Amino acid sequence: MADKLERKLLLTWASQIKTKRQTFLDDRGILPMDTLTIFGGRGEAGKTSLALDFAARVTKGTLEGDLKGKPRDVLIVSHEDGLDTQLVPRLIAAGANLDKVGFIRVETTFGDIDISDVPSLVRDQAIIQKAIDDSDAALILIDPLTSSIDGDPNKLQDVRRSLQPLTEILQKNNLACIGLAHQNKGSGGPAGDRVSGSHAFRDVARSLVLVAKDDETGDRIYTVDKSSYGTAAGTSYAFRLVTVMVPVDEGGETSVGRVEHLGASSMSVSDIWARDREPADSGRTDAKAWLDDYLESVGGSARANDVTAAGAQAGISERTLQDAAKRLGVGKSRDGKNGPFVWTRRTVPAVPAVPADAQWVAPTAPTAPTHGDEGPL
Repeated sequence: MADKLERKLLLTWASQIKTKRQTFLDDRGILPMDTLTIFGGRGEAGKTSLALDFAARVTKGTLEGDLKGKPRDVLIVSHEDGLDTQLVPRLIAAGANLDKVGFIRVETTFGDIDISDVPSLVRDQAIIQKAIDDSDAALILIDPLTSSIDGDPNKLQDVRRSLQPLTEILQKNNLACIGLAHQNKGSGGPAGDRVSGSHAFRDVARSLVLVAKDDETGDRIYTVDKSSYGTAAGTSYAFRLVTVMVPVDEGGETSVGRVEHLGASSMSVSDIWARDREPADSGRTDAKAWLDDYLESVGGSARANDVTAAGAQAGISERTLQDAAKRLGVGKSRDGKNGPFVWTRRTVPAVPAVPADAQWVAPTAPTAPTHGDEGPL
């Protein structure tokens, strides 16, 4: 007969707890140590490339923060992308030290048959711990996080049961963790609620970073939607995916994306996701006219933050202003590589009068481009 399951009380007095300060893997407070950070977004958003860029900088000791100048290992659990065709070439493009990146897998033997698979957060805690013991890891990357759940990722109880062992491992070893999550197809509700799976993912994670592509510029934005241990919530940053060619061992080259950071952004992921849901009403026309008048009154150009602040005083939301800027053909660029974002009013050259005695056709006024290498807001 199997032994009866026994549960015992564990009571710890507050006076027995040794206090310490909360630390972060980075200087922006995006990746807290000892806990889970979720990067959420659509498939084309660039969240995996962003995570690999953080990982590469950890391996080189170039990530600004407590580990600057101290290269550390990174452990990766990948369920989807090929290691040889996708992840390693992208790590090379990011400049990672490949000797400091380890992929965790589990080999199961059935008689003469060996099966290789990714570890379970519940059943393979000892294997994950051994990988940590055999390395100098500071960061674990799990892609996607939902595939590491034992049970239904949409059920709160199953998610909490799977993530609790991960939290314990991170706290025991003072590690940061990035878990990648897809975005739900639904368009309503708060931005953070779009991360797929149970709400337990957002509840357990102490930091939630949302990633989206700005179709107007082609650039990507990531916004810290939740920061339980820091002050980063609400901050947004822009980056660009640049296609580069990486040599492969079998000969030839393969093309992959490399992250090029653009600095702070006045555009947030919520702004991007809400753009297509802006209701059509007279307020849109009013906002377009107001923006046109405002930019003309300040000489044609103004910093994005100044425009949105003035718009707020006029009772116009930032989301409505962005829609108005799009319809007005406002140019969006940076004042220098890392300078503030600037909105510029498009000017249409005057069309000269047609001489009465000449066969002359007026030139067509140029239209505002909708794509190109203009910077984000």
